[in-house]
Amino acid sequence: MKNLLYPALIFILLSATNHSLAETVDRNVDHTIPATGYHWKISSDYDTALSIMETGTGTVRGRYDLSGCMFCEGEDDGCERDGIFNITLEPSPKSPALAAICHVGAHSQKIQIFEPLKNADSPVHTTVGAFYVEYETTDNGILIRYDRSNANGEFSEKTLTWP
Repeated sequence: MKNLLYPALIFILLSATNHSLAETVDRNVDHTIPATGYHWKISSDYDTALSIMETGTGTVRGRYDLSGCMFCEGEDDGCERDGIFNITLEPSPKSPALAAICHVGAHSQKIQIFEPLKNADSPVHTTVGAFYVEYETTDNGILIRYDRSNANGEFSEKTLTWP
């Protein structure tokens, strides 16, 4: 019975969700990264590019390609977890850092962590879950929970701490 429901679940998820970058992430709006002197923006000119800039000068310190990332709204399909989030990493709380959670493919979720002072053009970490990704900051870094399926199609939760 479980194997028959899986294709139906995928069809329902594909039919019921509406993913789009513009729905939950405001474009051309400066979003402050607290206590850092930086802000982030997705420009309407580069609708798949996330830029992290110095607030006073506007100097771009990081530009990241978000193509393939689909943000959605609501509670269906884990859309409430989608978005771009300010994160504070010890021991450098004044260093700008963001986490982007989005949908990729038919039903997977991905988290990307961006630290422009360490890497200005690629995420410093990426994890993809079969259906979901969640995170929380801890004293030791970021605890990431995600699901994976095995060869038998059974799902289990995995955790990792980054860095």
